[in-house]
Amino acid sequence: MIAPFDKKSTDYIIVAVSVVPILAQVLLSGIGATALCANWIASGLFAWMIWNIIEVNHLGIFKRNHAFPISWALISMVLNFALINFNEYKDGTLAAERWYDIDKFQWYYLIQMLGLLLIIMTMMQTWQNKIATLPLIFCGLITGTVSTLLNYSLFWLLFFPIILYQLRSLRKQNPGSILTGVVLAIWLCYVGRFFLFGIDNADQHFLSYTKILDHLIPDYIDYTRWEWVFIGYIAILIIIYSIAGLTNNVANSVKAYSSIIMLSILSFIITIIAIIDISHLENYLGIIAILLSFQVSIHQSYINSAKNEWWTIAIIAGLAILSIVSLFSFIF
Repeated sequence: MIAPFDKKSTDYIIVAVSVVPILAQVLLSGIGATALCANWIASGLFAWMIWNIIEVNHLGIFKRNHAFPISWALISMVLNFALINFNEYKDGTLAAERWYDIDKFQWYYLIQMLGLLLIIMTMMQTWQNKIATLPLIFCGLITGTVSTLLNYSLFWLLFFPIILYQLRSLRKQNPGSILTGVVLAIWLCYVGRFFLFGIDNADQHFLSYTKILDHLIPDYIDYTRWEWVFIGYIAILIIIYSIAGLTNNVANSVKAYSSIIMLSILSFIITIIAIIDISHLENYLGIIAILLSFQVSIHQSYINSAKNEWWTIAIIAGLAILSIVSLFSFIF
């Protein structure tokens, strides 16, 4: 059986395939290309970061590391599907039609994803580091900064003990460094708002943290058939790869094995939270897409099999088909 990734052209074809749904989404849904292209470009940046993390930390085999095109296609299609189908305003206007408004929330989600990748990139450098004060303060600063835009991101604090444990860096000083960074970021935001907009604005923003659990209160769910199919497709993939990461040792080092376990556990936790809070699914799809991209890319790299490579191609093709087929609900 021919292994598709043996040909260099396969990488370019995968990236080209990720553009096809965007063309269909613009033509069939009537939604402007600005927001869709912004997601696609940002996905390219995220894909490069995923490739770099895998490469630098030896989470895959160099000659078979195709994380860049795989992640670019996967993340961009998930983000644009979510943008079109799950981001609606209360007045019924699709977010992508009001690009001057969606920039606020769309960019918030993109910044959140960038923050997660920066945290993973930084945390990987703390492997077996008993005292990693500065890197962990930096991770805390990122978490705190992202939480000033999307306050539920503060729940990321629950993930750090898992990450530190798997990276063998769980010492009593290290969680304190993370908390220091979080408090510092929130305080700097408060001071900035105080001087720019006044004390009322600063207090109001700070008090928004008291409503952090509101995101877990379910709203009315009115997803279409194809939206449920898409949700099921992503959920099945993330569960399959998480189980595979926890049960199959495909890594060639202790650090790689621990990192795969860490990504699998985080994937499970995020998926469970997303299922519980499924009425706010748009809050989690970007994060799930990143974690799924890591796992698909790592397994593709380690498992040298034509069947596995065709399976990876099928995953991307399935996302492209779902992205296009679901658009017919806009016509009929």
